[in-house]
Amino acid sequence: VQSTGDYAIVMLGPDGHVASWNEGAQHIKGYTADEILGRSFTLFYPPEAIASGFPQYELEVAAREGRFEDEGWRVRKDGSRFWANVVITALRNSEGRLVGFAKVTRDLTTRREAEAQARRLAAEQAAHAEAERRSAELAELNQQLQEQAVELEAQAEELRVFAETLHHKNDELQAALADAKTARETAERAAAAAIDAYRELDQFAYVASHDLKAPLRGIANLAQWIQEDTGERLGAES
Repeated sequence: VQSTGDYAIVMLGPDGHVASWNEGAQHIKGYTADEILGRSFTLFYPPEAIASGFPQYELEVAAREGRFEDEGWRVRKDGSRFWANVVITALRNSEGRLVGFAKVTRDLTTRREAEAQARRLAAEQAAHAEAERRSAELAELNQQLQEQAVELEAQAEELRVFAETLHHKNDELQAALADAKTARETAERAAAAAIDAYRELDQFAYVASHDLKAPLRGIANLAQWIQEDTGERLGAES
């Protein structure tokens, strides 16, 4: 026990005072045997743990159940903290009376730091992988946007050509409408002239009919007279 340097193996009295001290304890915690023997083991705990009564709780559980194990922060002589695995075992005599505790402490700071480093590395790798995945997604999205931009540009060109075609068609339509308007106006003028001519012809026909009635009656009377006279002569000769 005394020569074990990797483990702090300490004997505690029933009240938690240090009764024995090995090289591992001196190496891990920093106290020499002369400095720590007879003192309370609560010196190894952070102030917040002492204030919460955690050291006494450990001894109570170990006394009741025979053993207590925990991982947490502990304090060295110089005040620095280290991550420790602690196992406290209750010691009883042949009559079953509690005579003290065996406390074994391992310094897991290096392992904890390695685990933390491994977690950080894993997180960094995961972040890197996620960044690469997002980068690939962004590259693909950028490619899609470029393709869409080309398509939109082509569609814009088609729309421009279509707009120009519509503009030309509109000009042609306006010209056709103007021609149709001119033709309609010409037709309207021609129709008006025809109506005027018809009215003049009708007026002329009315006047001519009125003026010819009297001569035509004279001619008709003369023709009738000639016919009657000729008939009478023919009858006399017969």
